[in-house]
Amino acid sequence: MNIQAVFDNVQDDLEAVEGVLHEEGADSRIPLLSSVGEHILAAGGKRFRPMLTILSGRLCGTPASKRIPLAASVELIHNATLLHDDIVDEATLRRGRPAAHLVWGDDAGVLTANFHFSQAFSIILKAGGLPSLRVVNKTLNAIVEGELLQFLNVGVKEMEESQYREIILRKTAQLISTACHIGALPGKKEELVEPMSRFGLELGMAFQMADDLLDYTADESILGKKVGADFREGKFTLPLIAALSRCGDGDRKALLELLHGPPEGREQSFGRAKNLIEKNDGFASTYEAARDHIDKAVEVASAFPAGEERQSLIGLAHFVIDRAH
Repeated sequence: MNIQAVFDNVQDDLEAVEGVLHEEGADSRIPLLSSVGEHILAAGGKRFRPMLTILSGRLCGTPASKRIPLAASVELIHNATLLHDDIVDEATLRRGRPAAHLVWGDDAGVLTANFHFSQAFSIILKAGGLPSLRVVNKTLNAIVEGELLQFLNVGVKEMEESQYREIILRKTAQLISTACHIGALPGKKEELVEPMSRFGLELGMAFQMADDLLDYTADESILGKKVGADFREGKFTLPLIAALSRCGDGDRKALLELLHGPPEGREQSFGRAKNLIEKNDGFASTYEAARDHIDKAVEVASAFPAGEERQSLIGLAHFVIDRAH
């Protein structure tokens, strides 16, 4: 099933999710909070995580009265983390629009993110109860740990692939796993909750690897943000780590010198670094690593009950890897 067919399959639920996002998520009696919230919601996005919550909920028998608000809560949490990330990373673009902190300032961005977290918790408690809230709380702890681990590794001379995987497991994969988990949790098929969570974890690992690949290789107008951000910020992601593990002494020295040079130098040398990474199979290796996680996710999903939901989940898995190729 292609991505358009997946969208068509969940369109009604997604429209209901948008209603919850605008009516309960971004809405506040304080106009500034509403303005910043509407700014990031209006930028759109793939609504990838809500789709996973919707599909896992449908497959596991979670009623619409629960799966739709839970799907909205996942997107609110995701958007809140993006508001924080853009401030920490000093990003200028988000989904093709000016980053919120550039329009309203860092303080407004942080406070709006905190408001979205609070709104998400209220929605989760009402729709999924304490079991769902416990899952989300554990995930938020993991996200903060992942962001902090990434921050602490900025400027290090080198990073092992195992360290990178630990960061993305916490920073990205856990929330995607949780999107599947809380969709399934209030349903009638308890035996599917753990496999659904595992499917999301494998999908999430691939999703972040694909994102890190796109940060080097994507068309900026399609990506919706400036490419090369990770390299300019001195971050080790899998394309760079994989290339460094494969290249000879000369290319290795050159890559590390470019990475550890002054920030303005990294801006100017991004093209050269990109060529060195491609030459030493950094991009191809990253794609293969993401592909391996997708294969594992599809293997898990193939054991789910047959039907449109299973096919849609497998379609989303293929979308994650296809967008990086």
